[in-house]
Amino acid sequence: MITVLLGTYNGARFLSEQLDSLLAQTIPPDRIIVSDDNSTDTTWDILEQYANAHSSITTRHHQSVKPLSPHDGTVNTPPLPAAARNFLDLMVAERDDYLLLCDQDDKWHPNKIAVTLAKLREMEARYGLATPCLTHTDLNVVDSTLRQLNPSFRQAMNADWSRTTLRDQVVQNTATGCTIMYNRALANLLTEVPRYTVMHDWWLPLVACAFGHMEPLFDSTIDYRQHDENVIGAKNIRSLSYQISRALDLTAVRHAVRITYPQAGELLRIYGAQLSATDVALLANYTRIPSSDKLTRIATVVREGFWKAGLARNIAYLLVL
Repeated sequence: MITVLLGTYNGARFLSEQLDSLLAQTIPPDRIIVSDDNSTDTTWDILEQYANAHSSITTRHHQSVKPLSPHDGTVNTPPLPAAARNFLDLMVAERDDYLLLCDQDDKWHPNKIAVTLAKLREMEARYGLATPCLTHTDLNVVDSTLRQLNPSFRQAMNADWSRTTLRDQVVQNTATGCTIMYNRALANLLTEVPRYTVMHDWWLPLVACAFGHMEPLFDSTIDYRQHDENVIGAKNIRSLSYQISRALDLTAVRHAVRITYPQAGELLRIYGAQLSATDVALLANYTRIPSSDKLTRIATVVREGFWKAGLARNIAYLLVL
């Protein structure tokens, strides 16, 4: 069976179009489970209408909780983002043969499930059903009216999707949550909500790469809307203006690097007893970076190979270590 996990919050503007695209799939999902995080617009009304009309749709109110604290008490680490907590609660609660993550404001192409399902089954044929597997796709970047801005999110972000080891993913995530499909073997590993992670769609690839395999598909299977209400959107990082602004904003780069350490620490805390000795040592070395002096931090990155993709990213990375 196939389950779609959809997190919503004040998503009334585009929600109906997204739900219609899920229902119009060439291989329709058996279940669409929607968790609404106490929306104040008409999101819940729309969800009730669809749930009453379609037996495959189940809705629930997300029970907001006090943000969990980072495992190490790091003062400058922010609380777990609300959107991440909503999705993580779904991911920990739900099991199925195949599961997909879904955002409220996109529009799925009719063959999205079919394409990703074929890829995931091919991976399972190679690695075995007991092996955690995850696949993700490209996206067609559009504006609020679905006018195309860029046919490839991967190219717009200058992303290197060959980086699929745990060492790679600890430093830099390459999967976009709304394109992800994962199997039951991976779902069975999601038994606890981490006290901190940058986002839910970074946590999932980390677990996948620690215990199984993550492989990309280069098809664009979603119209990925960019609008004022996006939590995280696409940026044209190849543009000169972005490169200059990013290079000058070392504070933002420093923050983006530092919040990866408690995330790695949570992976070690939750799965340390199940990880290989090599991966335990890798995560332990990574989490020690912020408490070391500058030369030791750089030496650790070089020795362990904790590099980002691209020369410009790594120059900025070394500057803020």
